[in-house]
Amino acid sequence: MLKRVTWFAAGTVAGAVGAAWAYTQVRDARGRAVADQLADRVVGASRRVGGRVREAVSEGVQTMRETQAELDRDPRHPDRDSRRVGA
Repeated sequence: MLKRVTWFAAGTVAGAVGAAWAYTQVRDARGRAVADQLADRVVGASRRVGGRVREAVSEGVQTMRETQAELDRDPRHPDRDSRRVGA
């Protein structure tokens, strides 16, 4: 009877240690997965924002050039004569 109790106790302890180890492994893996997902989201968001900023800057430069061309063609523009003299 003592042998049975000893083996039962040993099995219970081994099972508890194994369950604790497995719980730790799952928790760590879940934490790494969440961190990886967060990193992927941050990288994706920064790429989208970077693309939008580039588009906005490009659009602003194009608008500025178009406006400057309009001003250069306008004979009433106050700087028109001074640009001719300085050119």
